Amino acid sequence: MRRTTAALLSLALGCARVRAEGVRERPVTSLAAGVARGVSYAHDWSGRGARGYGTASDRAQLDRLRAAGVTWVSVMPFGYLASRDDTRVRASYEREGSERDDALVATVRAAHARGLRVLLKPHLWVRGSWPGAVDPAREADARALIDAWASLTAHYADLAAREHVEALTVGVEMDALARRAPDRWRAMIADVRGRYRGTVTYAANWSDVSTVPFWDALDVVGVNHYAPLAEAPGAADEARVEARARAALAGYAAVGRRAGRPVWLTEVGFRHDARALVEPWAWVQQTRAPSMDLQSVGYAATLRAVAAEPAVTGVFAWKWFTSGGDEEEGAAGFVFTGRPAEAVLRRAYAAP
Repeated sequence: MRRTTAALLSLALGCARVRAEGVRERPVTSLAAGVARGVSYAHDWSGRGARGYGTASDRAQLDRLRAAGVTWVSVMPFGYLASRDDTRVRASYEREGSERDDALVATVRAAHARGLRVLLKPHLWVRGSWPGAVDPAREADARALIDAWASLTAHYADLAAREHVEALTVGVEMDALARRAPDRWRAMIADVRGRYRGTVTYAANWSDVSTVPFWDALDVVGVNHYAPLAEAPGAADEARVEARARAALAGYAAVGRRAGRPVWLTEVGFRHDARALVEPWAWVQQTRAPSMDLQSVGYAATLRAVAAEPAVTGVFAWKWFTSGGDEEEGAAGFVFTGRPAEAVLRRAYAAP
């Protein structure tokens, strides 16, 4: 009863906030019954109390997600590189105060207890850069880095097997590296399959999906969908935004057809700023007044496109923190909790 009351109160407050902001409701189509309705569910690093994976705050947010119609959560530990030229990957489970295994397991079990499915999605964090820029000059270094990543992935494959996790990624946006030594990646995938029997995918950057050379070895074509949906900042023509979203999804679907695999949008997100649709992938310094409307426009257009594209069988909105707030990123970030975009997602994720 307490969980239900809290969830209804959260929904009421969210709707009230939408009305207070004066943002009109965007037309949204409920996704088909078989589509994974996911949220990228991130550990809170703000340092404001214990609100990360495995905490009471975590459990409260999982209740809220379930009440919002979410059926999947993406749980995201990290491997760390000191620089884009490094070849040693340091894992979350080796760090204090991080997404350690006991905390991950607690979150996975809490999600399962609430009827939520889990995508375990280890990310590579690169100091001063991003995974797509990691492309060692020496072939030996490229192979060494892939092998180091394979070791981390094997660790999480074993954890996923023990906890009956439903899906696992073998990499996120490491596309240049994926093209360097596909034989090493295929060996990694084969090793994962020897440890784990769930769904296996890879999360490619939206611009590099067609260049990943091992989709046939996986179960799902995973895409981090941050394709530009507008040409200029500020107000956007909604029909054009949706047309661009449909075109992007059609391109992903073509890759899926060639591989004989369905497509998941393993990430899709929009910042709370004026350039949210021009550069959805970028983290930029906020220089103009935030526009919640653009965030909700982007989600509504993309989710309508998903509803119209049968090849896309899963979508994971980026993102929702275990704290339930935006302290980690600030008001201009990707968090949609308590904003008009949350109401958009609730309507799209509602049972048909």
